[in-house]
Amino acid sequence: MRVVVTGALGRIGAAVTRDLAAGGHDVLALARPPVTPAPLAPGVRLIPYDAVHTPMAELAVHLSGVDAVVHCAGLHHDADRAVPPATVYDVNTAGTARLALAARTAGVQRFVFLSSTAVSVLDEPFAALAGSYVRSKRDAERFLTTIDPASTVVLRLGWVVDPADRVAYDRLWPADGRIVIVGSLPVPLLGLTDAVTMIRACVERTGPGILDGVAGSPTQAELMALVAALTTNPPRILDVRTAARLIQLSRSSGAVPTWLAQSTPECRFSWERVGVRPATWQQAITALHQAWDGE
Repeated sequence: MRVVVTGALGRIGAAVTRDLAAGGHDVLALARPPVTPAPLAPGVRLIPYDAVHTPMAELAVHLSGVDAVVHCAGLHHDADRAVPPATVYDVNTAGTARLALAARTAGVQRFVFLSSTAVSVLDEPFAALAGSYVRSKRDAERFLTTIDPASTVVLRLGWVVDPADRVAYDRLWPADGRIVIVGSLPVPLLGLTDAVTMIRACVERTGPGILDGVAGSPTQAELMALVAALTTNPPRILDVRTAARLIQLSRSSGAVPTWLAQSTPECRFSWERVGVRPATWQQAITALHQAWDGE
């Protein structure tokens, strides 16, 4: 397959580009200028691309003869504090729409859009907390699934953790291994390797639709609490989906294989399923073991 990857110099985009190239795909990498002259992987061309300003005619040239687009480019959560909301919408919503329209005109058969599990807060009581990042992602999802639902794959990812990213790793698991639960937004943790595997599956075989990379997962804070209680030297890639699996994991230190699932309200994790809404990691683990013993 011939695949275009946007945001190819970002953490996820670069990993996806290398993975697809290693799998035998013909990959064209698009990245915000200036671009490095060195290829990301053997045989991969890297060319400048700006989600907002690259002319549509130029996009059409790049997308000619392409089988699939993996759209990794975009502003992230921190953009809510760093740039005006209008800029976030320009890049994440309008930029995605421009690329999708160009892909549709070029006859691209698969458009994989990297969204976020955070968009589900807009269906929850936490909707008032959603900033421009979350809303821009949701608007992009709606546009894509309206204009070309048969070709669109929306992949909602949680917080992607790279084992080589010591800053994120240290933030998640400080030396004392004890973390207080401070929130309940549905943003699960996901290892970079697992995220790349999911994206490749979306390119090669997964059908269209809105997919959760980690369906029915606990919240970020809940998972941090579990990891903290399991061990002071936790695995760097941890992936849990359902209440039953979370309870099972609380009795071991092994990671759970990843899988894709259709996004439905039923697949979201809720502490109410185990009868408690914990405030600390101690309450979380106690609740899990009580629920396990009651099965």
